[in-house]
Amino acid sequence: MSLSVDPKPPGATKLYSRDWSGDLSTGETISTSTWSFSSTDLTQAVASISGTVTSLLIGGGVEGQTYYVTNTITTSLGQNLYRVGELRVMTEGVNA
Repeated sequence: MSLSVDPKPPGATKLYSRDWSGDLSTGETISTSTWSFSSTDLTQAVASISGTVTSLLIGGGVEGQTYYVTNTITTSLGQNLYRVGELRVMTEGVNA
């Protein structure tokens, strides 16, 4: 259950999204979305749900560290689903 997460620079606040359309039945919607991190080094700002896509602005982090980011949703049919991704914090210009 992986979540594709691109690296981010330590000083940047970057938008991350997950499209859940492949996990939902016809007519099923996302009721709630929560995000959590493996460390308090990361910060979360604005979270949103738009149709089948959940999004979050993520800031912070320490250069060279890798964190786990988890997005958990509850759907209109009562499903509880989650995806976990690794977020690397690295200086801009470094290949991921």
